[in-house]
Amino acid sequence: LRIADYVSYTDYLTTGLWEASVWPESQLAPLDLAVAVTGLGTAVQPNSMLTVAVNGSESDGGMSAGMDIAYGDTDTLRVTGWEAPGQGTYTFDYTVASDSTDEYPADNAAQQAIEVVENQYGRDNGTFVGQTPADGTVDFIAGVPYDAVNDMTIYGIDVAIMDGSDVGAEVVCHLFDWIEWNNGGGQYDGLLTTSEEVSLEANFLNSGDGEVSWYTFALEEPYEVAAGEAVMACFEHLGGDNVQIGTSIPQYAQTVFIYGPFGSGSAYDWYFTTNCPMIRLNLDENATTTMSVDNVAGEGFELGRAYPNPATGNTRI
Repeated sequence: LRIADYVSYTDYLTTGLWEASVWPESQLAPLDLAVAVTGLGTAVQPNSMLTVAVNGSESDGGMSAGMDIAYGDTDTLRVTGWEAPGQGTYTFDYTVASDSTDEYPADNAAQQAIEVVENQYGRDNGTFVGQTPADGTVDFIAGVPYDAVNDMTIYGIDVAIMDGSDVGAEVVCHLFDWIEWNNGGGQYDGLLTTSEEVSLEANFLNSGDGEVSWYTFALEEPYEVAAGEAVMACFEHLGGDNVQIGTSIPQYAQTVFIYGPFGSGSAYDWYFTTNCPMIRLNLDENATTTMSVDNVAGEGFELGRAYPNPATGNTRI
């Protein structure tokens, strides 16, 4: 036996539930822990089973039903309905075995982990693997969709913004309705609400090493999402200055996105991207925008940029 290229703690390809690495306790569903396995021997692999240990304990995980897997066949083994007992970090160690002796047991194991917290909802795992976009001076929007497992109220959006981004650059966050955005395909189709536009401060930028510093954008008004619906959290840079955000672990195709001049001939459109933009939902009713009063007091006012620009119908200042 060999674990194939599918390991998912939400059994995403079956359930459609996006894998979040960081779950707010209010949104964590019972999880189906799944791995695909392939039979490589010349004989049927009888009674093939998946065992999952959680934080080193098999009793806190479970075992799948047994399955006979023929040579060349690939099938999925599942431990269904696992529930986190509360906040904390949970590491899943997956092991597959059959009644036959396996010549290469090293490819029979895999590992994933999640964190359950109070108020943050993130599909990235907090580990930097890069930054996006390559040219931070372009105007762009990066978006990460989220499932509402239960009713939830969103108070803000958290973003990991990288060192090298220009202090004073104008940025803003948006919340989109996933269905309307997905059906529309335009730059702002499905826009639900937005944050205030802010100028970046230096104290909350990330080097790419160590603990993540999250830049919080409070929404203009809290937004309530009903169970079973989905939204997309987006970060927008209005262009000109250099701004880049962190990216984390890879995601399935067509599940995280970026808008900008990234196509043939620098065509503006929405494109799916591979590594997860580090953009999270903030469910803390006390969420406030990362901008101190001292930095605002005594300053004058100026007219901000319009977006979209050019526009038809309406624009925002």
